[in-house]
This record gives sequence, structure tokens and C-alpha cells, in this order.
Amino acid sequence: MLGYIGASFVGEFLTTRRNTVVIWTWVGTVCVAALVWPDHSYYMHLMWFSLMAIFFYGTSAVLTTFIAELFPTHIRATAVGAVSGLGINLGFALFPLLVANLVGSLGWKMTFTAAIIPSLFVVGLVTLFQPNLKSGTEIN
Repeated sequence: MLGYIGASFVGEFLTTRRNTVVIWTWVGTVCVAALVWPDHSYYMHLMWFSLMAIFFYGTSAVLTTFIAELFPTHIRATAVGAVSGLGINLGFALFPLLVANLVGSLGWKMTFTAAIIPSLFVVGLVTLFQPNLKSGTEIN
């Protein structure tokens, strides 16, 4: 809930939804690295996991609205469904295969790092190249 409210507030009043998606994704990515790499106590793992969840759930709070703003009205519903579903379903299909094939040779930490962190960084980078609409901008 903190992620949803925080991202919604930041995306609406402090910056744009596009920038919020990038910031929240990249901060969540740092939290993944902090969760995976250092050996922590139970409570430190819990803290990093919680922060990761806050930022990734917060990303999803503004992502659908951000995506909807990119498409004209006559194709908006179809486009949002296709774009939103494509990434998650592709991840569900490919991630288990990738991890299963790499974990034996690289180990868990390096496999998760190779599979997750670069892809999340690229998501933020690609998002930076999308239109940056201010909240309240009229779209067709």
C-alpha cells in the first residue's frame, strides 16, 4: 500500500508518471541487488524484501495509467491489454527456463543478478524514451 500511495503521489504532484515508473523501477532494482548479494540477518532480508515490494508494487500503480496515455482512444483498451499482458507473460514463460539453465553453472546469486537486474535496468531505460506527459494533459 505504501508503494501504491507513494508512487501515485509522486507521479501526480512531484513529477510525471513516466519518471515515476523509471525511478520506482530502478530503486526496486537496487533493492533486489541488496536483497540477493550481501548476507544479511533475517530482519535485513525482510527490510530489503519489503522495500523491493513497495517500489515494484508502486510501479504497477502508475504503469497502467502511463501506458494508457500512450495510445489513442480508439485502440487504448486493446493496446493496454496487449502491452501489459505481453511483458508479464513473456517473463513467466522465459524466466524459469533461463534460471533453470543458468543456476547450475552460475549459482543462485549470479543467476538472479544476470536474469533480473539488467532486464529491470533496460525497462527503466526504454521507459525514458517514451512521451513524458504531465498529469492533466488532454489526450485524444
